[in-house]
Amino acid sequence: MQKALMDYETAPHIIEYPRLMDTAQLSAARLADIHGSIQAHSFAEILSQHDESEHDRITCEVGARFDDALINFVTASLIGRRNQDVVILAEASEGINGYFPWEPLLHERVETLHAHGILTTVNVRVERYSTDDQDIQALTEEAQALAIETTPEYHHA
Repeated sequence: MQKALMDYETAPHIIEYPRLMDTAQLSAARLADIHGSIQAHSFAEILSQHDESEHDRITCEVGARFDDALINFVTASLIGRRNQDVVILAEASEGINGYFPWEPLLHERVETLHAHGILTTVNVRVERYSTDDQDIQALTEEAQALAIETTPEYHHA
């Protein structure tokens, strides 16, 4: 039991970006008091309760609060897991041209919490992955080439 607890405390906590995004959107919709957001379990569910003409308005309202909602959620997760790394796992194409505007703000918040002694042993980072077959093939070939370069050659006499 003790080992399982130690593994839990040292293993990184993985937050999948699509779930994090949905949670932040749902939270932002609730903060904006959008009709149906309290009962909804996802942002898509909120949108489904409104007609198409309302979708842009709702998306803009939620977007204005999105970064703060996401940062607050991740911060709460970090505080609840004081001795752990948190990894936000995102596909390479997610974000705005692969960039998350909230990422520097999140790191700034974590640094502030570090400086004030609130989170001294917690780290948060974003790790990207690709589902593009060409990217995967290129990385596979690169890994194979590296393996060949670093494999010691055995010479038989």
